[in-house]
Amino acid sequence: MNRKVRVIGYDLNYDYCQISYSGAIEEEPETLYLMDEKEGTELPLIIARRNDSTEWITGMEARRIDTLSDGLVVKDLLRKSLNKEWIMDGDNRISVISLLTMFIEQSMQRIYLPDIMDYETYLVFTIPEISEDAITLLKSIASRLGFERKQVFVQDYKESFYDYICRQSRDLWNYEVMLFGFENNTMYAYRLIKEHFIKGRRSELVVVKEERFPGVGCTPEDDIKFRECAQSFFGKSLISSVFLIGKEFETQWYPVTLKLLCSGRRVFGGRNLYSKGACYAGFRKSSAVHPEAVYLDNYKVVSQISARLKVNGKEQWYPLVYQGENWYEINRSFEVLLDQATELKLRVDTIGNSLPKEEAILLDGLFEPQRRTVRLHIEIIFLSRGRLRIRLHDVDFGEIRKASGYEQTYQMQLESFDI
Repeated sequence: MNRKVRVIGYDLNYDYCQISYSGAIEEEPETLYLMDEKEGTELPLIIARRNDSTEWITGMEARRIDTLSDGLVVKDLLRKSLNKEWIMDGDNRISVISLLTMFIEQSMQRIYLPDIMDYETYLVFTIPEISEDAITLLKSIASRLGFERKQVFVQDYKESFYDYICRQSRDLWNYEVMLFGFENNTMYAYRLIKEHFIKGRRSELVVVKEERFPGVGCTPEDDIKFRECAQSFFGKSLISSVFLIGKEFETQWYPVTLKLLCSGRRVFGGRNLYSKGACYAGFRKSSAVHPEAVYLDNYKVVSQISARLKVNGKEQWYPLVYQGENWYEINRSFEVLLDQATELKLRVDTIGNSLPKEEAILLDGLFEPQRRTVRLHIEIIFLSRGRLRIRLHDVDFGEIRKASGYEQTYQMQLESFDI
């Protein structure tokens, strides 16, 4: 039975935001169209307040206030929030983080998602570059808007590119996939590559490589430079498809390069790949869907950690942590029943290693005399990409048996693997 999951994908960069959303796994994400905006789907990242008002507003009206110099205007909300900046409103000092929170809250009010019982709603922010400061900021803002921590994910554009591609027809990514876009007047390129680190893996492993091309604009004079950059980036790789992202590709300034790109490949243009990719990520990260390929970057765990447990009467290696999860999002707990066990066996399967590594957490003192079964609470949290902490403590059986007070903390150091 399909889980009842719906997702809001939020593309947030230094100039604008864009929102896509999907009310169910089987529904294609829809991008919010701003009827009052010339940009169509891009809401400029600006907030303003008229001189004669206390209300903060966004969108076209905020830009009008800026044009007429008729009030207090704050731009560059994301960058200033990451820098923890403040502004002065007369004698009042206002945190830009509070203004970004207000901006996101108002922009989300433009979405229509009916309030349906039993549905889990997830929010995924996608930003140009990931950092721990950005993760902390956006998760904090989401919590102020009523989202629980487990409902919110933050990822970069490269990961949203992966999520979008893996939900497309297989013939579009049989081989490598390219993407070109512009940021701060600089062209950048992504290349999605399938890696084969372990023979016989059920899931393919993919990475996204990035390259920047300073000095390439979007004028007819840049066409030849664009073609040279594309040829250099392609190398001898087989390319299934190419994506041209952003308004910069909506005019025909690059006919020479376009001829190269279309030679034996499918080429697509658009503006909402990242916000739609964020929606697909929400379904993946909520475990509502399981993609064919596992994405890896320098924030991903490259080891699967399993415990030897009896599940439905059968002893097996039960996964506690999966390869491809963001280490900073892993904070989970569960309970198991143990019968006179002297240790908790763990197995670590690391990408790049053909043989698994086994460890054991000794459970000395857990079982008291005449006590055959205990209820053990296990908590797992990552301290860094390569280090995790496992906490174990005895849980009571209600009125039947009180907890013994047993507690143990165990730390694991994982092998590194450069992406």
